[in-house]
Amino acid sequence: MLMMALSIWIMGTMLVVAAEAETNMLVQVLEDISLYEDPNEESEVIGTLSAGDPAICVEKAVDGWIKISYQELAGYTRVENVKLPNDEELNQEFEQIANQNALLINELEYTELQKKQKTTWGIIIGVLVVAIFAVGIASAMMKNIHDREQKTGHIRKKADK
Repeated sequence: MLMMALSIWIMGTMLVVAAEAETNMLVQVLEDISLYEDPNEESEVIGTLSAGDPAICVEKAVDGWIKISYQELAGYTRVENVKLPNDEELNQEFEQIANQNALLINELEYTELQKKQKTTWGIIIGVLVVAIFAVGIASAMMKNIHDREQKTGHIRKKADK
């Protein structure tokens, strides 16, 4: 008897929760359901949703029916087939999403930092290589000039003798 009263109270709570859904409010599908074109079971089935699917309340509940939208589908189902996720569930889901996004952002920032460091080191190495070649070329030119001056001075010394 107590179990029956408790189940009636729980079902009533779910009905109240879903019946209180405002338009553009998130609801969750409780079991696999059919979506109907009109708010009665004799109307055409336009699609199905699976238990746990999130949907958007398109119209407030009337006579035990609620119109919901999921991706491209929009149709009617019984109020008892959906519920509003409670604040704790939403907070946990949003916290989980926020944590995933924070990890993703950290990974992107780290990757960007690595790219910048790689570019910086590439530039530094390039400048050093160019500087080494420039010093080598300058040394070779100075040696060449020095050798010419020595030859020219040596020739002048012979001419002076």
